[in-house]
Order: sequence, then structure tokens, then C-alpha cells
Amino acid sequence: MTSAIASNNRRQTRLGFGIILCGAALAVPRVGLAQGSPNAAPAGSEQGVDDLFAKGKAAGAKGDFSKAYALFKEAWGKKQAYDIAGNLGQAALALNKNAEAAQYLSYCVRNHPPSGDAVKLARTKDFLKRAQSRIVTVRLNVTPSDARLSVDGIQQGTTSVLGGETYVEPGTHTISAELEGYTPASQEVSGAKGESRSVDLSLTRTAPEPIPVASGISSSPVSPTVPPTEDEPLPTGRSEVPTIVGASIFAVGLVAGVGFRMAASSKQDDADRLSRELPGSSPCSGVSSGSCADLQEANRSVERNKNLSTASFVVAGAAGVGTLAYYFFWPEHAERAAVRPNATATANGANVWLSGQF
Repeated sequence: MTSAIASNNRRQTRLGFGIILCGAALAVPRVGLAQGSPNAAPAGSEQGVDDLFAKGKAAGAKGDFSKAYALFKEAWGKKQAYDIAGNLGQAALALNKNAEAAQYLSYCVRNHPPSGDAVKLARTKDFLKRAQSRIVTVRLNVTPSDARLSVDGIQQGTTSVLGGETYVEPGTHTISAELEGYTPASQEVSGAKGESRSVDLSLTRTAPEPIPVASGISSSPVSPTVPPTEDEPLPTGRSEVPTIVGASIFAVGLVAGVGFRMAASSKQDDADRLSRELPGSSPCSGVSSGSCADLQEANRSVERNKNLSTASFVVAGAAGVGTLAYYFFWPEHAERAAVRPNATATANGANVWLSGQF
């Protein structure tokens, strides 16, 4: 009996020295780890971490693993760092908390800085192998990867935070995953010491919740009803369009009238010249050829241009009078009317009229 107790004490002492050595190896400037874990410490909560860490190492050196575990666990709650995880994992292993020990030791190994001591890192990996030999390693394949995982109802974190695997004690356990907006999924896993198992969980997105329908109201889809809109008031005030159109017709008619009048005058000069060149008082009586034909054509051209000139002046005058009447006599606040002036001019006269809605 005495020999067994002494052997146990020596084993605890060796573990205590192991914690001290790991603490010395990992007591380089600590690097904050991923903060995606649900248990991530809030900003500003790192006060006293160094003191807790030092006390935990001191307790481990004395073989008081329960106290070391409590101190390291409190430090971990304030700051998730690889060195705290490594020492917490070794304390948990000494207390036979094998699954928890493997979780922390794995965290330490995955996040150990490249510049760290390779010998000390190898020692931490040995502790991890020792823990894994006593438990079941569960490799996780979860979709979406940010789903929250739990083992037997105890939250573990996300797949990415767990490094793609978790650890359970030998026996049967339920691995569950859940994420807002998805249907939860779970799977049972069983295993013995040192075995590995794989769990595949794929969450499906849930359909949007239907809108509740009041009693007595049909639940069939109803086309949205567009509320009636009030008739927009018609624009008021005198439109400038008729004024612009009328002024344009007046200008065109005036220019055309002057142009046709000048053309008539020019043709009249040609007719007078041809008439003087012919002998007698009525040289073209009954004759329609030669110079007489030219004279007759010149007279017809004079008459045609005079008529077109007169028609153009009539159109210009009508447009001018109508424009002035509209500008001075049309009500200032009358509803705008769609009015379109129209005009035609022929050799026999001119026509001007307005069409549209008044």
C-alpha cells in the first residue's frame, strides 16, 4: 500500500515537472487565438491573466493539479491563448479529464507559433497522443462550417474553432449542429479508447415562416391592391406653345408672301420685255408659239406668283391675328388645350384653321 502511494506521488511529481517545463516553453509572448469560439473572452477582460498563469504553474509544480486546473481555467476564460491552453490541457490530463485535455492540447498544438521551441512543441504533442489513447477522436464534416456544435447538449464551438475534430469519452454520444436559419442535425457516435470516428452533418436551410392568417380570411394568395390615387390636377396657366406656333406661321407666311411678290414682279418684267419685242398692238392674237408662247407663260407665272403671295400674306395675317388674340384674350388660368393650327395655300386662295381640343 505504501509503495503504491509513493509510486502515485512520483507520477504526480513528474506531471508537475511536465507542467512547469511546458509553462517555461510556452511562456513566450502569448499570441491571442481565434475569437470565433462562443466562449471567447470579451475585450478588456485580460486583466490578471499573467498572475493567474503564474499561480497555476506554481500549483502544478507542487502537484496540486486541481488548483492548477482551476487557475488555468480562469485564465482561459479571460484570454484564449495557446500557452494557457497547453498548460490547462496538461492539468486536465493529470486529473483524468481526458477528452477536455485533448481539446485544449490540440488547441495549443494548432496555434503554436512557428517561432516557438520545436522540442517543447513535440512534448505537447506527446501529451496530446497520451490523451487521445484514452478517448475517442471524432472527425467532423459539418455544412455550413460555422454551425455551432455540441456534444450531449454541451456547446463545443464551431468546426473551424475546433480544428475539424472533437473528443469524447468512450461510449455513445450525440453530436449536434445548429445554426440560425437552418434545420438542426444530429448523429450518434460510439467508440472505444484510442478509436477514431467520423461524423457528417449537413444542415438544410429552413423555408420562410408563413404569415399568419386571421380566422375567416381566405389564405389563398391575393394580388396586392394598388390604392386609388387622386386625379392629378391638370396644369394651369397659359401655354406658350400656341404663341410660338402662331408666331412661326406668321413669320413663314410673311417671308413667303414677300418672296412670291418679288417673283411676280420679276416675271412681270419678263412679260413686258417680250411684249415690247413683238410688233403691233395685238401681235399674239390667235398665236401660241414662239415668242407669243413665252409671253403667255410669263403672264401666267405673274398671275400664279401674285396669288401665292396674296395667300401667304393672308396666312401670315390670320396667324398674327390669332396669336395676338390668344396672347391677350385667352384666360390666364385656363386649362391647357391641345390646339394645332393648320394652313394651306394654293394658286386660288388660302385656308387657315385650328384643330384640337379647346
